[in-house]
Formats: sequence, C-alpha cells, structure tokens
Amino acid sequence: MITKEHLVERLHDDYEAFRYSLTNIEQTQHHLLMSILRKNASTDVGRRFHFSKIRKAAQYHQTVPVRDYNGYAVDIEAGQRKSGVLTCEPIVHWAKTSGSSGTAKLIPHTRESLDQWYRGALRNLIGYVQSGGSLPTDGKVLSTVGPRRIGDIEGVPVGYISGIMSSYDPILKDLNPVPDQVMQLECYDLKMFEMAKYALKHDVVGITGITSFSLNFLNYIKNQGASLFASMPEYNKIVEAALNRDGSIDLLKLWPNFRIMLSTGVPYDTFIPQIRRVFGDQVWVSDFYSGTEGAYACGNSDREAGLMLNADLYYFEFRELDSGKVYPLADVKRDIPYEMIITGHNGLYRYTTGDVVSFVETEPPMIKVIGRTVSMINITGEKLNEAEIAQAVNQAADRLKLKVGSHLFFGWMDRDCFVHHCLGIEMVEALPEETMTEFMNVFAGVLKEIRTAYRNYSQTIIKPPHYVQFKPGTFVELERRRSEQTGVTGHVKVKAVVTPGYFRDHIDKSWIINQDIPQDWMQTIQ
Repeated sequence: MITKEHLVERLHDDYEAFRYSLTNIEQTQHHLLMSILRKNASTDVGRRFHFSKIRKAAQYHQTVPVRDYNGYAVDIEAGQRKSGVLTCEPIVHWAKTSGSSGTAKLIPHTRESLDQWYRGALRNLIGYVQSGGSLPTDGKVLSTVGPRRIGDIEGVPVGYISGIMSSYDPILKDLNPVPDQVMQLECYDLKMFEMAKYALKHDVVGITGITSFSLNFLNYIKNQGASLFASMPEYNKIVEAALNRDGSIDLLKLWPNFRIMLSTGVPYDTFIPQIRRVFGDQVWVSDFYSGTEGAYACGNSDREAGLMLNADLYYFEFRELDSGKVYPLADVKRDIPYEMIITGHNGLYRYTTGDVVSFVETEPPMIKVIGRTVSMINITGEKLNEAEIAQAVNQAADRLKLKVGSHLFFGWMDRDCFVHHCLGIEMVEALPEETMTEFMNVFAGVLKEIRTAYRNYSQTIIKPPHYVQFKPGTFVELERRRSEQTGVTGHVKVKAVVTPGYFRDHIDKSWIINQDIPQDWMQTIQ
C-alpha cells in the first residue's frame, strides 16, 4: 500500500516547514526574495537592475519594473540564444502557453523552478494523506495533460508545463498507465480514444489535470465506452462487469479504488456538482492554482474556502485594480481584487500573470482566483479573449462581405461536460438563418486559426458555437437601459464577454431576430 507513512517522507517535512513559514509572511518573503536576487545578480537582467545592491524589498520595488510577457520579450528572445540572460542556472525547458492575452508564450524554466513547481503541486496530496487516505500499490493515476515535448530551441526542449511536470518525477511517470507516445498526441479525439484503451485495463485510483478535460474524459468512458470497446475481445468482460442498465459504464464499478481527483487549469468551483454526480462523496477532490510560470497555491480539499499561497516558493506582490498601487503580501486585505505579480526562480522578476485574485484569509494567506485583467472565456482552457473574438467576427464578415455591428459572447458547460459558446450579434441588416449559419461556420474557422487550444478542444469538448442575431439598434437600447439601472449619465458600454446570467437577465426576447441556441440551454448549465 502507498500509505501515509510512505508519502510522509516526501510530503510531511515539506508541508510542516511550509506551514511554519506562513507564521511570519514578511520574513519568509524577504528571505526568499534576497535569495533569488543573490543567485541571479550576475545575469544580464541582474546587472541591469543592480540586484547585487538590493537589500530590502522596497529597493526591489523601486528599481525593478513590473512587466508582462511583452515587456520581457526582448530578454526572453536573448535567453533563447545565449545563457545568463535571465538566470544563472541553465534553462532546461521552454514551457509553451496558449497565450491568454495574445500570441503563444514561451516561459523559461530552470531545474530549480521546476523543483519549486513540483513541490507546490505535491502539497495538494497532504490533505488526503492526513485524512488517512491510502492507495493500492499497483493503482494508477491518469493525467489529462498536454504534450511534454513539441520541439526544441537550440537543443532545449519546448513543451506544455502539464506534460513536463507529469513526467518530471519517475514516480509520477510510473503512476500514469498511458504511455508517453499517447500523451504526446495533439489530436484530442485520438488522444481520448487511446487514453481510454489503457485506462480501461488498469486499476485507476485517481486523475489529475485540467478539470473540464478530466471530467470530459471520464464522461467519454462513461457514455461511449461500451459502444467503443464492448465488441473488442480484450475489453468485453471489463465493460460488461461495469455496465449500468442504460448502457453507460459505472465508473466506480470499473475502478472501485478510485479515490483522488486533483484539479487545475481553470476555476473549478462550478464543476464540483458534476464531480459529485459522477463519483458522489467517495472521491477526495483538491484544486491547486497553477500556471505555466509556477504552482502558486494549494488546497486541502474542495471543502476549503480558498487556496493557500505557496509563499515560501514564490515572491508575491499584488496590484490593486482601482488604484494601481502595488502591495507586498504582508499588506494585502481581504475581499479586494488584486492583479497578481510574481518573482520566481525562472528568470521572470516582478512578472504580471494577468490573473485577478482576492483574499478570503490573510493569516495564513488564502486566495480565490476571480478573473483575468483581460476579458476572456476560459471554461476548458480555450482562453478566448475579447480581441480574438472581435478579430474572428470581423474576418468572418469580411470574407462573406457582410456588415456587422456590436456583439457579445458568453459560454457555459452542460451536464455532460461539453462546452458551449454563443455569439450575440447585431448585423447592420437582418440576415436569414442560412446566412447566419454560414457566418458562424466561418467565425468558428477563424477562431480555430487564431487559438490552437480552441481548435484542439473543438474536436471533442467544445461544441460548434451558437448564435443569437439581434435587431439593429439593440445595443443602443441595451446600453440605455443599463445606464438607467446604474445611474450613470450617458450610455453604459456593454462588455464583449459576458456571463450566461447577464444574457438571461438583460436581453429582451423581442430584440431577437433568429437564433440557433437550444431553447433549454439555461437548464443544461452546470
């Protein structure tokens, strides 16, 4: 058995030190920052900003500017050609992101920064271990992750952080029953089928990865497993033993030892009902807050109010959205939205992630992720921002020689864990359904060209986008009404990315010319 005693060797000491470090946040953060600056004082960036002369956090804040990825572009490009630009340690991986606010990014990682990422992620198991949880010795943990390697730059591998970390430790790699060549697949439809072939044959005890993709994969086996695999001799008995009367597969009959779900990648609060519907209360669920740059916060279970910041691994600052003032971790307050700024071991100093968080507790520091500085839809990792949606609208109109007005965009996940998007748009002239269908097909095609994640997920998880065509003048009237409701003089600009609730509460049905959104769509939302 892999029990608490076995895991304590790697988890308990680190977790106890972590908890102790949170008793004096200011001291912990100061020592961490000074250590990072001393190690990297001789780098190009370190010399430029005089790391060797910095003794206090206040000096660091005054000397080193806050930068986003575009602000780091020149240094990152230089770091791809030669060593010592960003970090003294060699860069061992370039982690590719889908780029929430624009083009894809390449984030540098050293051995130390990957070690920190790994430590931060492992902390999510401590709650399970401390609660007395154990796993069968030969139990397997599925990973719903991206490819570990998709290329290289000057001999340094390029891949997705989820794939890099899933095989970073030999123990983790051995836990996943799916071989590396399957995990490397970028076609998600084929990847789901191949993953299912291996998952059905093993005693699966857990799953880790992007919440929505994990749920979609589990529902793929549940709802399609029998039709896909029951006729194959090697799977026939396995499938029959787990069949429900309706022909679906009972996942807890298939995997009676399934106990753990580690969730990351997208805010998972909305998925808890679906997880509980699939597994009931038998499965221990933990969310951890991570990005390509780092594993920022950990959670003990879905019963916790927030996630605990890994303040001993990353130096944190928080920029107040209204005032623009930047605060160190020791000075933040509860229930205020902040943009998060991080300094880590990967060569990004005072790097703004674009994530917006608020604190549910300050001692110890516990956060909830509440959004992005860039307005976007990110239900399953598709990360469609308002600029890309507008680009797709305009390109589709240009290709079909149509004239478009204002638009809004929203999305939701249904009970079967499929993602839906809807474009509400005002055309200069009312268009028939056939033309709108053609427009939406081109619109979806452009989104796939712009955003790789959208293209990949649209093969399995994301359904073709729906539309609602508004009468001309709709947005003027909507803005006028919103102005009256808010008491703001003049029209209140309608955001391009809205929630399903906004659409339900503020759109008058008399404004709609035609639509292909399902009539019961509100009832399918989870």
